[in-house]
Amino acid sequence: MRENLSRRKVAVSTELSLSMTEMFEEFMLVKKGEGLAKRTIREHYNNFGYFKDYINRELLADEMTTELFMCWITFMREEMDYSPMAINIRVRTMRAFLRYCYEDKARISEPIHKRFKPINAPIDVVAAYTVEEYRRLIAAIDDENYVGFRTKIMTYVLLDTMVRVCELVDIKRQNFVVKTMVIRLEAADTKTRIGRMCRSHRVKRSYYENICARPKTSSMSTYFSRMKARR
Repeated sequence: MRENLSRRKVAVSTELSLSMTEMFEEFMLVKKGEGLAKRTIREHYNNFGYFKDYINRELLADEMTTELFMCWITFMREEMDYSPMAINIRVRTMRAFLRYCYEDKARISEPIHKRFKPINAPIDVVAAYTVEEYRRLIAAIDDENYVGFRTKIMTYVLLDTMVRVCELVDIKRQNFVVKTMVIRLEAADTKTRIGRMCRSHRVKRSYYENICARPKTSSMSTYFSRMKARR
């Protein structure tokens, strides 16, 4: 349906000439209304800010051209030496904004999103730690001090439950069920926006009890930061 829509000529709206920032804020109102995660909303704003830093001025609709946005990709590749993955993170959110401006609102005359898209990125095979390497990693952590103890707990939980790092630091005290050794991930704090239960099999119960001793509403990252400041 979207593909058929993008092929036809879109008449540019002349009712109101908005700046690029005003169009972006209009776009973000729609995205917030769609219930995107706070992390995703923040990513949209950050990447828009990176593009604004690149052009270093405000743009009007008729100044938003394919060449300008393609030059941004070239700048990130050749001048900033960003990896393809870093470039594509920025491109994807900006491309969604440009598609909205052209197809949904007819604010711009060029279908920039057709050419401005993620670049080809090599897919590397990521080698996992061996059992011996993992044992050496854990053995290198000094858990006699709080920072080391924190690091060991987080390493154990990551390996045992396979939660993402961004999910781990958002876990709160009420997410732990020590009796059954289960961590409940809330939908609002997960990347996929789907809540799930993660059962722990190998992490010592005493570690979880220590985590649950922190203030009820603080996240892991906040708790660890406060504890470090007290030392």
